[in-house]
Amino acid sequence: MTDAEILIVEDDSTAAYVLERTLRKLNYKVTGSVNSGEDAINFVIEKQPALILMDIMLKGNIDGVETSRRINELYDIPIIYLTAYSDDESIKRASTTKPYGYLIKPFDNKELKSTIEITLYKRMMDRKEKENELWFKQTLASIGDGVIATDKNDIITFMNTIAEKLTGYTLAEATGKSIGNVYRTVPDMTTETFIYFSKYRPEEFEKNILYNKLLHEKEGSAIPIEEKVSSITNEKGDILGKVITFRDTTKRRDSELALIASKDFYLNILEKFPVLVWRANSEKQFNYFNATWLDFTGKSLNSQIFFGWYLLIHEDDREKFIRNYEERFNKREKLEIEFRLLGMDAEFHWLICAGNPIYDLNGNFNGYVGVCLDITNRKILEDELRNAKNISDASNKSKSNFIAIMSHEIRTPLNGIMGLTDLLMDTDPGIEQLEYLGLLKESSHMLLSLLNNLLDYSKIEDNKEKLNEDFFNLRQIIEEIIRPLSSVVKRNGVRISLEMDNELPDKYYGDAKKIKQIAANLLSNAVKFTERGSIVFKIFNDHLQGTKKENSTLLHFIVSDTGIGIPEEKMDSIFDSFTQVDSSLTRKFSGSGLGLAIVKNLVNMMNGKIWVESQLGKGSSFNIVLELNSEPKNAVQFINAE
Repeated sequence: MTDAEILIVEDDSTAAYVLERTLRKLNYKVTGSVNSGEDAINFVIEKQPALILMDIMLKGNIDGVETSRRINELYDIPIIYLTAYSDDESIKRASTTKPYGYLIKPFDNKELKSTIEITLYKRMMDRKEKENELWFKQTLASIGDGVIATDKNDIITFMNTIAEKLTGYTLAEATGKSIGNVYRTVPDMTTETFIYFSKYRPEEFEKNILYNKLLHEKEGSAIPIEEKVSSITNEKGDILGKVITFRDTTKRRDSELALIASKDFYLNILEKFPVLVWRANSEKQFNYFNATWLDFTGKSLNSQIFFGWYLLIHEDDREKFIRNYEERFNKREKLEIEFRLLGMDAEFHWLICAGNPIYDLNGNFNGYVGVCLDITNRKILEDELRNAKNISDASNKSKSNFIAIMSHEIRTPLNGIMGLTDLLMDTDPGIEQLEYLGLLKESSHMLLSLLNNLLDYSKIEDNKEKLNEDFFNLRQIIEEIIRPLSSVVKRNGVRISLEMDNELPDKYYGDAKKIKQIAANLLSNAVKFTERGSIVFKIFNDHLQGTKKENSTLLHFIVSDTGIGIPEEKMDSIFDSFTQVDSSLTRKFSGSGLGLAIVKNLVNMMNGKIWVESQLGKGSSFNIVLELNSEPKNAVQFINAE
């Protein structure tokens, strides 16, 4: 505690000098030295030291005792008196200022140090005790209950603000008075309260855990309260006092009594409630069914209470209901189950039964209460929808089989047509015949493409299309699509180009066939609707999207064209099956309207994103983002087939 600042008040300059040097030698911090009471008071006001060494017999208008008294009125600073007089009169006069100690001149260093250390330690403990007392009083003052503390003789030592409000006495008025003069209570034995607590809360009533009393406050008004008394004892078990905590129960008591009084009223409501209501006690027995239930079943109450109503449950549902009910009951969980119940019309009705555990006012489990709703019409509708779905599934299966069979039947003659066309082109036909054969070959390829799209879409619809992943060269598969298309559009003055980020790895892991199919459909679509200008296929790493996994890349594919564009009102429907931008364009550009629908389904299958940006008359840009696993560039060498 050598960091405490000490003030020396000594009118003998030599004694003050020696004392200051001694303190510094003992590693104490001297904050100042004055020689009069007036200077000491001014210094304390300005500096507020931690400890004062005060000479009792100061020269001047006020001596050390008077100086200490005035300082004590301003600040709580410990003072040790220095005196050469040890007579009883001096000590008695000085003791009125409650000093922390005395040093009789002359004193040695050991005595000085021990007195200072004891004083500083005592001061620290006094402050902690006062802080704890303040915390305790503040805590008691802030809680919502009234609190009164007494000593062992039932004399009040403390009251918080709630207790002041309820009793009508202030702390100053109550302190020192007997508890019976301030906290005046009598048992609350009014008829309603007595009946309530003896009937509904007997354990508390009989064991006196909570005393329900009437408190007569200062002005005479009676307030119903709930009281608890705790004794304060020392380590030997001796009673040092007690603490009484109490609260105003006016609102709660009125609510509880009103609840009891309205019990018959609520039962009357349940009787007329337009749904089936039941209740079970804590033994799982059904002890109540409302009038609506009895009207529904057409049976008497006596035949249904306890477990008699189980006989009305459809035999296919009975065991399931009982098992579900008992499991929920044992776990105190919410019950919800569907079952069939025999009605008074001799027909089984589908019901949905919902029940919840209930508890009494003490929080004790008291059984279940529940309702049942007739859902027969809903069940009939569900059966109709289920039948319709089965019919639809059968129809889809027949459609898929039909498409597969017709595809096979069409491919056989188509294969012959395409073969004969190639043979005829090798017979050195004339210019006009060559042109006709070229148109025939082009039409055959279009028909084959249409068949392929129908088959692909049918597989996707039937969930037969699966991912077949392996390592592949991305640039290679895209160029395999672009090369033949470039020769087709070149004669119309349309140019197709591939722009691929050079930093992208060569090798990726994924379904190359489906990525190739996506690219082919997007490029074919662009070729179909672009009569002049250019088509650009861009591939780059989409850093803005971020990556989801280690060693993976989010590849952004963009197919841009300078074609006819898409009207804004058609943007939401272009990915739908058998849909084109404008039906009038079908005759001009042909097509089944399946290409973009297939693309969207394949992208969704690979957990990717697809969207389109377009401006009518200026072209379109189809965007796709796919996440693919990758290896470092040149990890495996590929031969780029060109």
